[in-house]
Amino acid sequence: LAFWKQMIAFRKAHPILHPEEELRILDTLSCGYPDLSYHGQNAWRPQTESYNRHVGMMYCGTYAKTKATATNYVFANNDDKLETVVVYPGACCGPYDFKVSSVGEMVRMFIKGKFPVSLSFGAYNFVDVRDVAKGMIGAAEKGRPGEGYILTDEVVTVDQLIHMLADICGFKAPSLKISLGLANAFAPLMEVYYNAAKKTPLFTRYSIRKLTSNCNFSCEKAKKELGYAPMGAKQSFTDMIDWIKEYEGTGKKK
Repeated sequence: LAFWKQMIAFRKAHPILHPEEELRILDTLSCGYPDLSYHGQNAWRPQTESYNRHVGMMYCGTYAKTKATATNYVFANNDDKLETVVVYPGACCGPYDFKVSSVGEMVRMFIKGKFPVSLSFGAYNFVDVRDVAKGMIGAAEKGRPGEGYILTDEVVTVDQLIHMLADICGFKAPSLKISLGLANAFAPLMEVYYNAAKKTPLFTRYSIRKLTSNCNFSCEKAKKELGYAPMGAKQSFTDMIDWIKEYEGTGKKK
């Protein structure tokens, strides 16, 4: 019991171990180190051979500065000389996913027939990126100084999303569902794979934690004050799939 108490205290004392944003394995702050990096017997060289049973992971504490800290700073400096408004978007989806987001990576895999399973757990509040853009404009034009506005749409479970994508693409939805326990067991291995393959992370411990956290966010304030009117998840994902097929020419061969 004492050991677990020490581990809990250690995690609380180091915000980098429970960041609000997914670690991207990139030096996005230009501080000289990526937020998360993997190492083997030699630094910066993870050993991904099947016979290895160890991996070194370095978390850079500089990235522990969260959005919450930045948001509080913005609000604290709101005055008649600098009017500030903050928006809080949900999980963005929709077209123009040039840099391939985690959501976009999953959709691309599904289009190519490389996503043969669903999940028996998890949900998130998705919102079209175009609705977020309109919401930001509305916040700039109509938002009250010193206020924050949630820009979300509707809660969709992972299994509902998989069936939605299948319906849009004209595919049969997978019947096999992965449990939370199995996903948690494989997540650390998948993180090593994404890093070695230089691919957009999809199933990570962070993404699992986000999918199982509270996502019941209300955008009523934005609707009332900004005229915010999200289009709905199915329309957004339909447009996203159409854009991916047109822009990248991807699609499952039937």
